[in-house]
Amino acid sequence: MKAFDVKVYDNFDVIFRLIICKTKKEMYKARQKYDMPEGGRGEEWEGCFTPMSYHTNDDIRLPGNFRSNIFGTMYLNFEDLSKHGDLIIVHECGHAAFAFEHHLRRYTGNFGDANNYEFEANGKGDEQEVFCYFLENAFNKVRIIVNDYKRKMGNNK
Repeated sequence: MKAFDVKVYDNFDVIFRLIICKTKKEMYKARQKYDMPEGGRGEEWEGCFTPMSYHTNDDIRLPGNFRSNIFGTMYLNFEDLSKHGDLIIVHECGHAAFAFEHHLRRYTGNFGDANNYEFEANGKGDEQEVFCYFLENAFNKVRIIVNDYKRKMGNNK
C-alpha cells in the first residue's frame, strides 16, 4: 500500500489522498482502518472515493466536518485495475469531482447560483464545467501516478 497526495489544480489549495494497494483485500483493510471502522459497504467494490466529510479521527461523521485541505480519499488496487483499467479510475474520479464541487461550495458559500460560481479551471463557469474540468484533470493525474507506481513496483520484483 502506498499513499499519494493529488493536487488537481496548482492554483487551488485542496487535495485528495490516493491510496493504491496491491490487492482488493489490502484495499478493504486500508479503507476499514482509515475510513470505515464499522466495515463500510462490504467487499463488493473495486475502487472507492470517500469524501472528507466522513473522515474523522473520532466518531463524529457529519457532513462539512472538514479538518484540513484534504477533501477525500480514493482507494484503488492493482488486482482490479488489471481487469478494468481506466474505467475504475474515471469512475472514482467522478466521485472525487462531486466531492470537490461540494467542498468548493461549502468554502465559497455558493449554494447553487451558477452565475456567481467563483471557481473554474479557466476562470468563471457553471457547475458542469467545474465538474468536467476537475474530472479531466484528476483522471490524468491519477492515471500518471498509478502507471508510475506500477512501473516502480515491477522494477522492484
